[in-house]
Amino acid sequence: MATSGTELSSAQLAERLPISRTAVHKHLQVVEEAQLVTSRKAGRETPVALSPAPAALMQLKLWLDFFERYGMTG
Repeated sequence: MATSGTELSSAQLAERLPISRTAVHKHLQVVEEAQLVTSRKAGRETPVALSPAPAALMQLKLWLDFFERYGMTG
């Protein structure tokens, strides 16, 4: 994908990747569920874009910061 806010369809992504459009669509469902991308319906297409700050990644960062703060990292 591109930068946050740049929308691409699954067909556009499939053109750039060595996997089928069906595989891209399945992967997009997983990353959307993880809140790493957002999508919207636009006619027959459903363009997706990277989420600016996915909640799950922000929670992970806070958790890791806690351990780094107290010197608990390897």
